[in-house]
Amino acid sequence: MSAVEEQYNKLLFETKLLQENKLNEYLERYKDSFINNLEMGIVDLSDRNLSIIPMSLLEMDIRELDLSNNNLGILPDNFGQMQELRELDLSGNQFTTLPDNFGELDNLE
Repeated sequence: MSAVEEQYNKLLFETKLLQENKLNEYLERYKDSFINNLEMGIVDLSDRNLSIIPMSLLEMDIRELDLSNNNLGILPDNFGQMQELRELDLSGNQFTTLPDNFGELDNLE
């Protein structure tokens, strides 16, 4: 099993624990496509009705992350650790604040 497949399995397990059913269904249905995109550093979790960001997502080497049009109100405190992140879409959520280390995302374009 490749490292990317292990990351996928960890994310899938975490979404089951969090009862993020729409995301879990998406991950199971589009497993191959998700893994292929993850290998390229691309994760699109837009329109998944997310209310929380799975922590395992923050451990992945992601260059492009789309979390738009969910029900997110906060980002995890360690969101700034995603140092490979170049593109980020958070539109269509209900954020009121961003974590202090958000400014550490130096590679955002």
